[in-house]
Amino acid sequence: MLTLANRIRSGFGTDGDLRRWCLAFAALLAVVALVHPEILFRGDIYRSSDASNANAFQVVGDAEFAEGRYPQWNPYIFCGMPTFGSMSYNRFVYPPRELLTRLQDDVGFPLMTWLLAHMLFGGLGMVWLLGRRGLPWSSRLLGAALWLMMPKIVAWGVHGHGSKLMTAMYLPWVVGLTIEILRGRSRRSVGGLALLLGLQILCGHIQIIYYTLLAVGLVVAARWIAALAARPRGVPPWRETVGVALAVVLAFAVGSVLLLPVQHYAGLSIRGMAEAGGGASYEFATGWSLSPRELATLVMPSAAGFGQGTYQGLMPFTDYPNYLGLLPLLLAGAGLASRERWLSRTLAALAVLSLLISFGRFFPLLYQPCYDLLPYFNKFRVPSMILTLTGFAVAVLAAVGSARLADAGPAAGRRWRVVAFAVAGLGVVLTLGGAGIWQSPHASRLLDLAAAAGRPAPGPAILAVAWRLQSADLLRVGVLLMLAGAAGLAALRHEGFRTRGLVWILLALLVADMFAVDRRITHPERSLKQVFRNTAGAMSMADAPGMLEPGTRHRESIRPDADMLVLADRLGHERAWPLGRDSGKSDGMIAGVRSLGGYHPAKLAAYERIRSLLYDPARPAGRIANWLAADHLVFDRRLPDALIPRLEELGLALDKAPIVAGSRVFYRNRNALPRARLVSSWAPVTGDLDAFLTGLEAGEEPVAERVLLDAPPDPLPIAASGRPPAVEFLADGMNEVVLRAAPSAPAILVLADMWMPGWSVRVDGEAATLLKADHVLRAVALPAGEHTVTFTYRDPALKLGLTVAAVGLLLIVSLLVFGAGFARRPRDGGVAGDGSRTRRERA
Repeated sequence: MLTLANRIRSGFGTDGDLRRWCLAFAALLAVVALVHPEILFRGDIYRSSDASNANAFQVVGDAEFAEGRYPQWNPYIFCGMPTFGSMSYNRFVYPPRELLTRLQDDVGFPLMTWLLAHMLFGGLGMVWLLGRRGLPWSSRLLGAALWLMMPKIVAWGVHGHGSKLMTAMYLPWVVGLTIEILRGRSRRSVGGLALLLGLQILCGHIQIIYYTLLAVGLVVAARWIAALAARPRGVPPWRETVGVALAVVLAFAVGSVLLLPVQHYAGLSIRGMAEAGGGASYEFATGWSLSPRELATLVMPSAAGFGQGTYQGLMPFTDYPNYLGLLPLLLAGAGLASRERWLSRTLAALAVLSLLISFGRFFPLLYQPCYDLLPYFNKFRVPSMILTLTGFAVAVLAAVGSARLADAGPAAGRRWRVVAFAVAGLGVVLTLGGAGIWQSPHASRLLDLAAAAGRPAPGPAILAVAWRLQSADLLRVGVLLMLAGAAGLAALRHEGFRTRGLVWILLALLVADMFAVDRRITHPERSLKQVFRNTAGAMSMADAPGMLEPGTRHRESIRPDADMLVLADRLGHERAWPLGRDSGKSDGMIAGVRSLGGYHPAKLAAYERIRSLLYDPARPAGRIANWLAADHLVFDRRLPDALIPRLEELGLALDKAPIVAGSRVFYRNRNALPRARLVSSWAPVTGDLDAFLTGLEAGEEPVAERVLLDAPPDPLPIAASGRPPAVEFLADGMNEVVLRAAPSAPAILVLADMWMPGWSVRVDGEAATLLKADHVLRAVALPAGEHTVTFTYRDPALKLGLTVAAVGLLLIVSLLVFGAGFARRPRDGGVAGDGSRTRRERA
């Protein structure tokens, strides 16, 4: 035990360093508490549509798991989709999540302990990374606080994008360990990098992982460039690069339990629906591109409107700006001239490159080659997400810049005096602008942005709210810059203040600035507005809804909704077709409602084509809904009697007397086909899904009497007199559906659930041939007589992924225990791999 304690202490350094690490932890906890006080002290939780949709299946999946079955298929939305490949349920894949869940559920920690813990972990990673660069503790905390308080990071936690936040918090550790390997400083860094990168992969947000690997690749490339530029004394980092590559390979091995199912599913999801390349379509992939017209939002958060109802930029919508801050950018500029130039230049290149990629469709000169050439890049959407790398690079450079200011000697006094006066002068200009003289230009800018985005011109009320936010930003940033300039001038006069107080003042100013922006994200109801159409059809504004709810209420909210319990009882094994506020919600699954609607960012591509017709605002596809067993339609109000005949023109037959349950109204659809049915006629499938759906909606496909199959059935069906008998559900679980059918003659049993590789079927316990029906559904041929039919799903890539992950983990443990021989210290009197002279030669 003493040996273990000594090893832990040696990892931190001296006992004094250990105390400082404890103080750093306390400081970071204070930062997290400042941003999320209700989460930490009251046990509240952030609510959002994305979070509620994810929580719904978590509840259902946990219930299934409690009965001894791991859910690999979600049958409740979109006629079914896989859980593992779509990453909607991956319990026990990411070990820290299980530990944090136990702390929350069994020990009484706050419900969002996962958020608090990962933010602390990411902050400590930044402190460690900056410490390895030799920065003082004040600069380390400045970089860590800036990283944790980035509005993008805060917004992910607030708006239900927890996997993004958790994955991003590994970025400082991964980049830092990569640098350690390249500098030959630690023999066990290879194992550490492999382990942490593997855990990052298991966090589950593949896009952030991809961007992390881009950062790692750029650091390695920069190291090579620096070494080659320093020849003949520069030593190419061959062995170090092999060490980084080995760590990445082992991390991918550990992550295979998740990556292989995801890779298998990606080609079948909307991430693989492009005509060429197998990725997301270019239009879909670039939907949230940061327009160069919105660059000002990086330094002024309300320059394009602050999300919600005031946002007028060229993204479809947003609830927060991609704000970095003017003062951090100025400090980052100072950090470019640090002594470790190859690293500073690499971070600057990372910031600029990621910014240019974030432009997406607005800068196809860079984004298009990435989309076409980089492996798997075309699977992702939201180009602005890569600004995570920009924020990370700015945070590191700002910390380096603050340390450089504190170290500036008398020789730099004249230059820094000019800079300090310039910063203070800029603050004066911004303050004057915020006092009102820039109101008209700001309104004109928002009108121009709205026109460029194709939005309706914002009215006077929206412009007034937008200016109030912009004015507050101008005044705040202006005052902070004046204070920063004054602090810089004072530092030139008093060396003690420069070395011991300047960075702490800059840290306080940064925290004050980021806190003001973050508060709008965590508490939008206090300053933001949303726009909606009132009962008269006019556009109105109201306070944005709050994002917080008490933990006790949250526990109640994830229980089955009383309205949905009524609907589930009426549906039985059939489906609902929500047309209204519930169309994009998945919370009905808690009550056991199977829906044609719902939400998931990676639904099956085949179903996306169906969904686009089902939810066509001009003409919803009623006959397609009938084909998919839409037994009830769900609305948030009673329909006018005059609308019923119009719905009948779409192929529906609704009961005129609906069921009213709470705030919802349910209409039974008598034309819906049963979800499981017997068909006595078949034809080979021809054409594509789009042509079939067009014919179906036009009434040209007799889906009630005939099914299209991808292969001849065995036995062939024989037409029987009268209607075929109904099919009985014996079990209707998440991974398995068991049916009893008794055709009087050979027939085809059609189950109106989505087909996908991994499904198999047994008839009376014997393996049978699974048929693809009507392009996307499941079917099996049955002989005459009574039969028990079992459809079973097993993710085809999961078993292999588990095996590879176990081998990878074993190898990583070996590296951590026995060390790795990929590190190489620079030779005495020689030149390091980056071209800088070694410590002995400099001495």
